[in-house]
Amino acid sequence: MICDAALRGFAMKFQQITAPITARESRTPRCIASTACCRSTMVGGEPGNYGGGVRAFHADAEYRVRHWPHEMLATSTHDTKRSEDVRARLNVLSEMTTPWRDAVRRWSRINRSRTREVDGRQAPSRSDEYHLYQTLVGTWPLTEPDRRVRPPIASASKPTCSRRRARRSSAPAGPKRTPAYEEALLQFVRNVLEPRDNNLFLGDFVEFQRRVARFGLLNSLSQTLCKLTAPGVPDIYQGNEIWDFSLVDPDNRRAVDYPCRAPC
Repeated sequence: MICDAALRGFAMKFQQITAPITARESRTPRCIASTACCRSTMVGGEPGNYGGGVRAFHADAEYRVRHWPHEMLATSTHDTKRSEDVRARLNVLSEMTTPWRDAVRRWSRINRSRTREVDGRQAPSRSDEYHLYQTLVGTWPLTEPDRRVRPPIASASKPTCSRRRARRSSAPAGPKRTPAYEEALLQFVRNVLEPRDNNLFLGDFVEFQRRVARFGLLNSLSQTLCKLTAPGVPDIYQGNEIWDFSLVDPDNRRAVDYPCRAPC
């Protein structure tokens, strides 16, 4: 007869291996959370709990003091899909829904001639195109990129990596993999970010993004203030002592640029 201690030991070991199996099982190379993030174009948050007031914030802080006084307060980690500063920018869009909707529609019209048809479907899809605009808003550098070179976001691996994780049009393996779609997506990114004077999209986008970036910085500072003063143990992820507009790995696992962060 198995004793209670042995059962408890087995249960504990089973719990320890369940999550890694779910995340890295051989037929699902990317975890469920990663797939869901890359498929969804929603701007964060829990739809069933939209925001909260000052009173709710203090009630939550009081609960933490009583029950979780040493809980870690982290806003970026090695596995966040968008850094805390990128999310702080995207949160702004939820407060300017009409200008954002109008901007996306305008950009879609401007860039319509840059799309292609692959296997009877538009490439990129409307969802992927929207995902690109959202990503550009969140990751655009604070200083204007040199017009002689492409902005860092034009890295060819980013859009296809995101789509592969979504496991839709460009799944990493299997019959759904469509290299033609990936190539059309990459070409679309290159075209919309081409630094030329008659690129109507780029000029319009930068003007809109500047408005979002300003409020995004205020969001980031407010978030950091709350993290450093609320009950719990604040955690500053490596390199996030300054603004960081990175995406998922390997961006958020790159070596820290210490000279850039050295005091003057």
